Amino acid sequence: MDNEESSLTCSTPQAKPTGSICKICESPASHSYFGAIACSACKMFFRRNAEKDLEQFKCAYDGKCEVNLKNRHVCSACRLAKCFASGMEVERIRCSMPMKKIIKTQHRTTTDPPSSVTNLLSDYSTLSSSQWNHISKLIFYHDTYGPLSVVQHFFSEQVALPAKLRYKALALNDFFTSVYLKAEQVLINNEDYRRLSSQDQSTLIHQTLRHAGAFAGIFVSHQTKLLDDTLFYKANESLFGSSTMTSLKFITNSLDDDVVFIKLIVAILFFSPANYTSFTDRIAQSFIDPQMILSIQNTYIELAWKYMTYKHSFQYAVLCFAELLRSLFHYYRIAVQADIVDTFTTMIHSVINQTKEIVLVSDN
Repeated sequence: MDNEESSLTCSTPQAKPTGSICKICESPASHSYFGAIACSACKMFFRRNAEKDLEQFKCAYDGKCEVNLKNRHVCSACRLAKCFASGMEVERIRCSMPMKKIIKTQHRTTTDPPSSVTNLLSDYSTLSSSQWNHISKLIFYHDTYGPLSVVQHFFSEQVALPAKLRYKALALNDFFTSVYLKAEQVLINNEDYRRLSSQDQSTLIHQTLRHAGAFAGIFVSHQTKLLDDTLFYKANESLFGSSTMTSLKFITNSLDDDVVFIKLIVAILFFSPANYTSFTDRIAQSFIDPQMILSIQNTYIELAWKYMTYKHSFQYAVLCFAELLRSLFHYYRIAVQADIVDTFTTMIHSVINQTKEIVLVSDN
């Protein structure tokens, strides 16, 4: 009788009162798995990883990552540690092992993509611990050095002013300059970027600041709802035109709600050395090792793809990338329009020169 009860406890989820939350990521949960109340995602995460060698899981931030619904996929080491701390036990997996093959088979049957596109996937559902760590680092660069704090400070500073004094031309110029400089810090502090030669670092900044910095700014505008401020919108409309601002609002509203994915896209754009518009610095520059830059970009694309298929589904990932392409095409159209604004191109040149000086100083 004791053995039967033990088996039942291990293999069968125990119902909990409605309204419970997952002890690991704090998402809604109604059952206990392996000894702790958990959602299905954390249950499967623990089942897949609990018996692996813990040396495979290393936290880039000394085990201090916060684990919640929004970032539970970022650091596997901290998520697994929280699973154990919440009461999950490896022994409970082992006694329910006969069910594992059935669950896995059912999952693959219902979610596998059509055979015509299966060759796109080398690993459908999981990333290695090193890939999760790589994602974690890219998120760290964006959160630590990105322009979000600049946008938040600017917005609160302007709102405190009388309406007639808000969003003047000089304030907007300083604001956009600060956004680009902060966005570029995301690249400058990237370990992959630092592996490049000083010439390739300088050239990459010159060729990617225009677009990657703008996209990073669009993302934080999406986060802070900056374009919903009527006065800010009208001030920029007078500078760039109504059609440009309409397209910009469309792009901002169409960004995916998964912030990890968007931050990975920003990283990809910083390693996309292509001049999509007529903007030029009139300086002929070439890369010493273009293959290294493209290899980094390819790694980031793979991380973004695997992350989306892991967290969501193959179908959702396809739709998400398709929507991203549409947004980028909209952006490149308005980028051409912005290039004819003299004050804007002057600002871009100024930011590029300032950033180049930073790179040269750090290189020496």
